Order: sequence, then structure tokens, then C-alpha cells
Amino acid sequence: MLIKKFGFEFDIDQTSTTYKWWEKNVINGHWEEDVWSIFKKYANKEKDVLDIGAWNGVHSIALSYLFRKVHSFEPDPKAYNDLVLNTKNRDNICYYNFAVGDYSGIGEIKSACWGNSCTTMIQSPTFAYKTMPCAVISFVDIFEKYKNIEKDEIGLIKIDIEGYEYKMVPTMLSFLSNYKGVLVISHHDIKLKGNLNNLISSVMSGPFSLKTGVLDVMNSACVYFLGEHTINNY
Repeated sequence: MLIKKFGFEFDIDQTSTTYKWWEKNVINGHWEEDVWSIFKKYANKEKDVLDIGAWNGVHSIALSYLFRKVHSFEPDPKAYNDLVLNTKNRDNICYYNFAVGDYSGIGEIKSACWGNSCTTMIQSPTFAYKTMPCAVISFVDIFEKYKNIEKDEIGLIKIDIEGYEYKMVPTMLSFLSNYKGVLVISHHDIKLKGNLNNLISSVMSGPFSLKTGVLDVMNSACVYFLGEHTINNY
């Protein structure tokens, strides 16, 4: 199925677990087009992207048109399979079947339904989760393990990891102190959002607000906190 939307082409494999989702939310909907607007605003064909929590490839595909290379991280095996299937015609996407977290080793992912958009490393009281072990790599170890990913070449980082951002982002502080690119974070708990505000502002000078969708300029870096998401089925 070829979808042309918002200036991008999505060639979706019919065997994809989320095939019907694409039809409902992309063809007949306007799923996260505000996020695509951010991507377009900061497009840079001379820089690379980290897509942390790539799910079925929807953002990785968009980013692949706007940046030189996309490094897509997704731990859910079903979602990872969809990611590879749906992006097979984009030759500038690299795949990593890991969770990005606050440590490197073996962790556990949880989901109400494998392959949906809500696989997480945290426990929510909302669902009776299925669980499985997964490989985890810390943010800082990405650059040590994968020499093809260079810190200075990263122009945008997108983080959507279903609540685990509150554990992972604090491990990025040393990196963020010198980062001049764009950081896009989906937050999942309004009570913890202020903690990220304090942490990030502690290493990046300049005041900034956390209003949904508002661009925050700190040094020459830009941070977007996307609207609060809830942990539920897509």
C-alpha cells in the first residue's frame, strides 16, 4: 500500500501488524502531523537522526526524507519486524533491535499487545501486561558500541519510549550539555514532566517553558515537549 501524505511516501507492507492502523490514522486521519512539521522545520540532509522508540517506522520514514541517515531503535520484536518491512524501500535507515535506557544489559519490556505503540519498560496499573526479556543499551553506550553513529553528526533526536524517558533522559545530561541539535520528547506523565524541565535546564542555559508544542530555545539547541500521551492501545 503506497500512502502519499504530508509530502512523504509510505510504502506499507500488507503483512505489517499495523496495516489497518495506517489506513485509519494516516490515510484517513492526521496522526502526529504536528510532529512531522517539527521534523520538516529542522530538516538537514547533512545530519543524522536517532529515532528512539521507532515503533512501526512511521516517523523513521518521514525523517528519512529530511535527514542524511536515520538510526531507528525498537525493542518490541513485532514492531521491529513492522519497522523493517515498512521501511524496506528507504536505503538510509539503520535498524537496532534494542531498548534505549539508563543502563546496558538485559531488561524486560511489557505490552498489552505486542506490536502496538505502547510497549514499555515501565509497569502501568492500567493493563495486565505481557512481558519478555530484551537487550537494553544506555544512551551513552550507543556511541561506544556503534562507531557509525557519531555524536557530532546528530541533528535531531526523537524520544518516544512510553514513560521510560524519565529514567533515560537523565543519563543524557553530559551529551546534552554540548548538543546543538533538536530534541523531541513525548512525555507520558504530567507529574514527572517538571523533573525533565529541571534536569535539562541544569545543563542547557536559558529559561524555557514546557507548554505543549512550544519551541524552547536553549543555547542553539531546540527542545520540543510533545503533548502528554497516555499509555494505552493505539
